[in-house]
Amino acid sequence: MPLLWLYAPRADVTKSYDILTAQRTPDGHKMPEGVHRVLYYNPKLDPYVIQNKMTKAMAEAVERGTYDNGSVQQGGPLLEPDATHTFNLISSLCSDGLHRPALDVDLARSLYDETWILESTARALEVPIDSLTAAPSTTNWHVYGILPALPWDDYSELIRHCGLLEGAYVRASEARRQTLLRPPFITKVIVS
Repeated sequence: MPLLWLYAPRADVTKSYDILTAQRTPDGHKMPEGVHRVLYYNPKLDPYVIQNKMTKAMAEAVERGTYDNGSVQQGGPLLEPDATHTFNLISSLCSDGLHRPALDVDLARSLYDETWILESTARALEVPIDSLTAAPSTTNWHVYGILPALPWDDYSELIRHCGLLEGAYVRASEARRQTLLRPPFITKVIVS
């Protein structure tokens, strides 16, 4: 069964855009004035590219899950979004050069609720729970935070030792020098 990335609003995504990208938290905490997350367009996540331009070998590799060895080249380019290519990745890197949490917490939504995810992440990062927000991904959780704001070396140390992230995600993030998340409107769908 091929794996496709689709741009599709999901019924379980009800939070506003600025909360989902952690420009502010539900409790009203905000990014510093003028600071925003860096957003990217990656053609490897674009459904048009996948369906119309991807080679058979690449499509099969995507299906097997062997297409990404964590290297920057394997993960696809990070391009500036434009009018015809909307962003499909949200970064930990912010416009002030610091990193704020953007974490792919691979704990199943069916087993762990949002409150548990936020409490666990707050403990692991040693930050107030109200500085974080969680958004459901296709099957797991994405956690965004306003705190802590760290230079890359400190953020890298944090993601390596927080105990919430898969090793492959950490290695890919270290190769890119930032953590990246699909926004909620980019959904993985398996079709037969």
